[in-house]
Amino acid sequence: MPLRGHRSPGSRRPTIRDVARLAGVSVCTVSRVLNDRPDVAPATRDRIRSIIADLRFVPSAAARALPNGGHPAIAVLTYEGFAAAPFYRPVIAGAMVEATERGYALIVTPVGSDARTPELGVDFLISHRAAGVVIARPQPLYTPAFYAAMQRVGVPIVTTGNYRDPAGRMHPIDIDGRLGARDLTRHLISLGHRSFGLLRGHSHVGGADTRVTGHREALAEAGLTFDGGFVESCEWTLEDGVRAMEALLARERPRFSALVCHHDYVAIGAIQVLAGHGLRVPDDVAVVGFEDDSVSSYLTPALTSVRVPARTIGITAVRRVLAPDGQPSGAELLPCELVVRQSCGAGRQPVTVSGGRALREECRSDASGTTTTPSA
Repeated sequence: MPLRGHRSPGSRRPTIRDVARLAGVSVCTVSRVLNDRPDVAPATRDRIRSIIADLRFVPSAAARALPNGGHPAIAVLTYEGFAAAPFYRPVIAGAMVEATERGYALIVTPVGSDARTPELGVDFLISHRAAGVVIARPQPLYTPAFYAAMQRVGVPIVTTGNYRDPAGRMHPIDIDGRLGARDLTRHLISLGHRSFGLLRGHSHVGGADTRVTGHREALAEAGLTFDGGFVESCEWTLEDGVRAMEALLARERPRFSALVCHHDYVAIGAIQVLAGHGLRVPDDVAVVGFEDDSVSSYLTPALTSVRVPARTIGITAVRRVLAPDGQPSGAELLPCELVVRQSCGAGRQPVTVSGGRALREECRSDASGTTTTPSA
């Protein structure tokens, strides 16, 4: 007869909490048995081992690494600036749900960017006996001091960004920004756009270069040239989106019918500047963003964007930290999703923006029926 609570094949993998519940003991007691500690009564030890065998429970390396008497917990280490970002919340929500499902608590530790804080953050994680560490995009912290401090952590480490650890100790989980940007640009090309402005992230910002690569690949596929004269680098903020858009329009002859922005906040700032120059979105210029912030669907017009699976990143990070088969080699890339809304001008004929004003020539069709945009 199967144990009460036994899960059928195909259901979720049993956790240490399932074993503890069926045995009528604490998770820490199960951990002691897994680590062959002597401070468990023989009858209790036998009961736990029998339940483990019945459930076919496979303890992760992280669970076996729990110190004797410690509470099972996963630590999230993040930069204090990222902790305030909207993207951070669903990442942590996903990690929290998955950790709880597997019988672990989640300890979130925001740290600053000065030289001492990486070491203090690691001391905190060690003192709280974390079974594994998830580093939630603390891009400013990837310094020699930070890496040296992380070497002291004797448990699995996962990063949720594009940082690539040369030693292969920190396993990266990232979005496939290259394909996301390629799909976004392909969509604009399918609408008839042939000239593009680009407000990109700085190269030190995680994922910015890969998004540029995807944009360029889509242009190359369509036989279009990437024009660096239509590009402005910026931080992924509203304020820098305003600055970058003003800088792009101030150039001598910027001409584009569509504007690709590497972040929704940048796109929102850019739309404000375009409106100040008398340009309407999408009538005069199509504008698209990236990451699909929650506010993007409430704009007028609503913003076309690439949806990033932030919650799935958190879930995947916890699963990878607790994986019994250890850490795989290479980055784990999660797919993005193109969300088409009004700002891209789907169903409208593209025009060209030149120096802050719209050139309203009609698109024309050649003998084959192919829609083309007249060059200025």
